Amino acid sequence: MTRAEIAYTVTISLLIFFFGWMVTPMLDRVREKLRDRMNNAPLTPENQAEMLKQLRWQQASLARLEQFRAHPKDTIVYLLGLLGAGLLLFAVAVYLYPFHIGGLNLSVVPAAMSLFFFMAAVLESRNMTDKKMSENLTKLKKTIEEGKTKLKISD
Repeated sequence: MTRAEIAYTVTISLLIFFFGWMVTPMLDRVREKLRDRMNNAPLTPENQAEMLKQLRWQQASLARLEQFRAHPKDTIVYLLGLLGAGLLLFAVAVYLYPFHIGGLNLSVVPAAMSLFFFMAAVLESRNMTDKKMSENLTKLKKTIEEGKTKLKISD
Protein backbone atom coordinates (compact mmCIF):
# COMPACT_ATOMS: atom_id res chain seq x y z
CA MET A 1 0.00 0.00 0.00
CA THR A 2 1.18 3.45 -0.74
CA ARG A 3 1.18 6.26 1.81
CA ALA A 4 -1.76 7.91 0.07
CA GLU A 5 -3.83 4.70 0.29
CA ILE A 6 -2.99 4.31 3.97
CA ALA A 7 -3.90 7.94 4.69
CA TYR A 8 -7.14 7.54 2.71
CA THR A 9 -8.06 4.35 4.61
CA VAL A 10 -7.31 5.90 8.00
CA THR A 11 -9.27 9.06 7.13
CA ILE A 12 -12.31 7.08 5.97
CA SER A 13 -12.14 4.88 9.09
CA LEU A 14 -11.99 7.91 11.38
CA LEU A 15 -14.92 9.55 9.57
CA ILE A 16 -17.01 6.39 9.91
CA PHE A 17 -16.09 6.11 13.59
CA PHE A 18 -16.99 9.78 14.18
CA PHE A 19 -20.31 9.34 12.34
CA GLY A 20 -21.14 6.29 14.47
CA TRP A 21 -20.20 8.17 17.61
CA MET A 22 -22.47 11.07 16.65
CA VAL A 23 -25.44 8.85 15.67
CA THR A 24 -25.35 6.57 18.75
CA PRO A 25 -27.39 8.83 21.09
CA MET A 26 -30.11 9.19 18.47
CA LEU A 27 -30.22 5.42 17.93
CA ASP A 28 -30.44 4.90 21.70
CA ARG A 29 -33.52 7.13 21.85
CA VAL A 30 -35.13 5.29 18.91
CA ARG A 31 -34.33 1.93 20.51
CA GLU A 32 -35.85 3.10 23.81
CA LYS A 33 -39.05 4.24 22.07
CA LEU A 34 -39.34 0.90 20.28
CA ARG A 35 -38.76 -0.98 23.53
CA ASP A 36 -41.44 1.09 25.29
CA ARG A 37 -43.86 0.49 22.42
CA MET A 38 -43.22 -3.25 22.57
CA ASN A 39 -43.61 -3.39 26.36
CA ASN A 40 -46.84 -1.38 26.36
CA ALA A 41 -48.41 -3.06 23.33
CA PRO A 42 -51.71 -4.89 23.81
CA LEU A 43 -51.34 -8.64 24.05
CA THR A 44 -52.59 -10.44 20.98
CA PRO A 45 -52.63 -14.24 20.82
CA GLU A 46 -49.56 -14.13 18.56
CA ASN A 47 -47.70 -11.87 21.00
CA GLN A 48 -48.70 -14.09 23.90
CA ALA A 49 -47.46 -17.20 22.10
CA GLU A 50 -44.17 -15.51 21.26
CA MET A 51 -43.72 -14.24 24.82
CA LEU A 52 -44.52 -17.68 26.22
CA LYS A 53 -41.97 -19.24 23.88
CA GLN A 54 -39.39 -16.67 24.95
CA LEU A 55 -40.25 -17.28 28.61
CA ARG A 56 -39.69 -21.03 28.21
CA TRP A 57 -36.35 -20.36 26.50
CA GLN A 58 -35.31 -18.06 29.35
CA GLN A 59 -36.31 -20.66 31.93
CA ALA A 60 -34.19 -23.26 30.14
CA SER A 61 -31.26 -20.83 30.11
CA LEU A 62 -31.75 -20.18 33.82
CA ALA A 63 -31.71 -23.91 34.56
CA ARG A 64 -28.53 -24.32 32.50
CA LEU A 65 -26.78 -21.44 34.27
CA GLU A 66 -27.82 -22.76 37.68
CA GLN A 67 -26.45 -26.19 36.75
CA PHE A 68 -23.15 -24.64 35.66
CA ARG A 69 -22.98 -22.67 38.88
CA ALA A 70 -23.69 -25.74 41.02
CA HIS A 71 -21.29 -28.00 39.12
CA PRO A 72 -18.15 -26.14 37.93
CA LYS A 73 -16.82 -29.30 36.27
CA ASP A 74 -19.75 -29.21 33.85
CA THR A 75 -18.67 -25.70 32.86
CA ILE A 76 -15.13 -26.89 32.20
CA VAL A 77 -16.39 -29.84 30.14
CA TYR A 78 -18.63 -27.49 28.14
CA LEU A 79 -15.78 -25.09 27.39
CA LEU A 80 -13.40 -27.94 26.55
CA GLY A 81 -16.04 -29.31 24.18
CA LEU A 82 -16.15 -25.98 22.34
CA LEU A 83 -12.36 -25.85 22.16
CA GLY A 84 -12.20 -29.50 21.04
CA ALA A 85 -14.70 -28.86 18.25
CA GLY A 86 -12.66 -25.85 17.16
CA LEU A 87 -9.44 -27.86 17.14
CA LEU A 88 -11.04 -30.72 15.22
CA LEU A 89 -12.41 -28.36 12.58
CA PHE A 90 -9.04 -26.61 12.37
CA ALA A 91 -7.35 -29.98 11.76
CA VAL A 92 -9.91 -30.76 9.04
CA ALA A 93 -9.27 -27.34 7.45
CA VAL A 94 -5.50 -27.98 7.44
CA TYR A 95 -6.03 -31.42 5.92
CA LEU A 96 -8.38 -30.10 3.20
CA TYR A 97 -6.20 -27.09 2.34
CA PRO A 98 -4.49 -28.70 -0.71
CA PHE A 99 -7.78 -29.82 -2.27
CA HIS A 100 -9.66 -27.60 -4.71
CA ILE A 101 -12.91 -28.17 -6.57
CA GLY A 102 -13.59 -25.76 -9.39
CA GLY A 103 -11.18 -23.20 -8.00
CA LEU A 104 -12.86 -23.31 -4.58
CA ASN A 105 -10.70 -24.27 -1.62
CA LEU A 106 -12.43 -26.92 0.48
CA SER A 107 -10.84 -25.74 3.72
CA VAL A 108 -12.74 -22.44 3.89
CA VAL A 109 -15.88 -23.79 5.56
CA PRO A 110 -14.13 -25.84 8.28
CA ALA A 111 -11.74 -22.94 8.94
CA ALA A 112 -14.66 -20.51 9.38
CA MET A 113 -16.48 -22.97 11.65
CA SER A 114 -13.28 -23.47 13.64
CA LEU A 115 -12.96 -19.72 14.13
CA PHE A 116 -16.61 -19.60 15.23
CA PHE A 117 -16.07 -22.31 17.85
CA PHE A 118 -12.89 -20.68 19.17
CA MET A 119 -14.65 -17.32 19.48
CA ALA A 120 -17.65 -18.97 21.14
CA ALA A 121 -15.32 -20.64 23.66
CA VAL A 122 -13.66 -17.32 24.49
CA LEU A 123 -16.98 -15.49 24.85
CA GLU A 124 -18.52 -18.26 26.93
CA SER A 125 -15.46 -18.43 29.19
CA ARG A 126 -15.86 -14.71 29.87
CA ASN A 127 -19.52 -15.29 30.76
CA MET A 128 -18.75 -18.22 33.07
CA THR A 129 -16.92 -16.29 35.75
CA ASP A 130 -18.64 -16.21 39.14
CA LYS A 131 -19.31 -12.47 39.00
CA LYS A 132 -20.69 -12.50 35.45
CA MET A 133 -22.75 -15.62 36.12
CA SER A 134 -24.32 -14.00 39.21
CA GLU A 135 -25.20 -10.90 37.18
CA ASN A 136 -26.69 -13.01 34.38
CA LEU A 137 -28.71 -15.11 36.83
CA THR A 138 -30.11 -11.99 38.50
CA LYS A 139 -31.05 -10.38 35.18
CA LEU A 140 -32.57 -13.59 33.88
CA LYS A 141 -34.67 -14.12 37.03
CA LYS A 142 -35.92 -10.53 36.85
CA THR A 143 -36.81 -10.90 33.16
CA ILE A 144 -38.65 -14.17 33.82
CA GLU A 145 -40.66 -12.60 36.64
CA GLU A 146 -41.57 -9.62 34.44
CA GLY A 147 -42.68 -11.97 31.67
CA LYS A 148 -44.76 -14.03 34.08
CA THR A 149 -46.51 -10.94 35.44
CA LYS A 150 -47.20 -9.64 31.96
CA LEU A 151 -48.59 -13.01 30.87
CA LYS A 152 -50.38 -13.43 34.24
CA ILE A 153 -48.71 -16.78 34.91
CA SER A 154 -48.18 -18.04 38.43
CA ASP A 155 -45.71 -20.71 39.49
